[in-house]
Amino acid sequence: MVEMIRQRKMSRRGFAHAVAESATHAEDVEQAGRRRQVTWIPVEIPTEDGHVHCPKLGKGWQFILRQEEAGRAVVPADETEFVAHLTTEAQARSHYYAPMADKKSGVRLVRRKKANAVEQLAVCLPPWSSELLREMAAAGQAEGVRSFLNRAAYRLVDEFEGHTHRRVLGIAVHTDTTAIHFHLQFTRVGTPADGPVRAGALDPAYGGQTPAGQNYLLGSRALGTIGAATCSGLHMLLVGAVLPESAEYRQIQHAAFEFQRRRGITPIDWLLWKLVDELFRAAFGTNPRLGQLAAAYRRASVQRRLAALELVRARVTAEVAALAAQSRAGELAAPPAHVAPLAQLLAPPRRQPPIWQSVR
Repeated sequence: MVEMIRQRKMSRRGFAHAVAESATHAEDVEQAGRRRQVTWIPVEIPTEDGHVHCPKLGKGWQFILRQEEAGRAVVPADETEFVAHLTTEAQARSHYYAPMADKKSGVRLVRRKKANAVEQLAVCLPPWSSELLREMAAAGQAEGVRSFLNRAAYRLVDEFEGHTHRRVLGIAVHTDTTAIHFHLQFTRVGTPADGPVRAGALDPAYGGQTPAGQNYLLGSRALGTIGAATCSGLHMLLVGAVLPESAEYRQIQHAAFEFQRRRGITPIDWLLWKLVDELFRAAFGTNPRLGQLAAAYRRASVQRRLAALELVRARVTAEVAALAAQSRAGELAAPPAHVAPLAQLLAPPRRQPPIWQSVR
């Protein structure tokens, strides 16, 4: 325990927790107490297959964004071109130069540092919206669906770069899953080949001065996301696919609102998810089929949840019966055979003789 605490990466909240009379410590103790009052029972629950085949749309397609003399270009790319482009960009952006000041002389210097060259962010359409697009494609409107998804991809690039000041290197559209989604490959590292830096896009540590001929950082350090699982859960909440009485509802709500309470901003990933929703509603929101698909998904989701709870009930009933039988017998049953190796692993190690004695 001591070793684990020593190696833990501390933050301002961690420092405040160390003060026993602080409000942070009281809040953490209260949350820990609530967690100790909950017993989690593992249950294997089969889920739906997330892959869907739509011959008219295929599995998906991708674009690369590269710098040309006339400016940035968005170019369709096959697998080889896409992977080669991102590999080249990752090598070029594997480091950056950070400004620093010499402690003795105060002279401004730069230091080369390693960088997480290329990162990725996923943005999804809801399953019911995705199903409507697949139905439209199967009915002969595949080109219209492709055109909409491409326009949405371009808007995502503009919005993401405008809010985060990071640079998108590629974007992929995946249509072979229950929720049609986009993958944005982006970087925080700028290079001299990128051209002039937009106003306000440079990391504040550089003081507004781009290092001449060197890699540099764009935007602030924190991207500000809540994750695809929470964003997907918010989609479910909006159509009533998650019951307000469920723990899942409270978990999703807490993750979203706690982020906004602490940071005071809307998470960038949820901002992009909402953008795609708005674009979809502007293009297809009047289609009566959309409401039918959303209602069908809500019913199916509630049925899956009910089936999962039945499995939990069966597991709890079996465990209660086993404990009751042991209690009536007046003693606990012998540990199963697979516990023996674990007991040997947890046993204290035998004292070994010093190395010089074993050599003799």
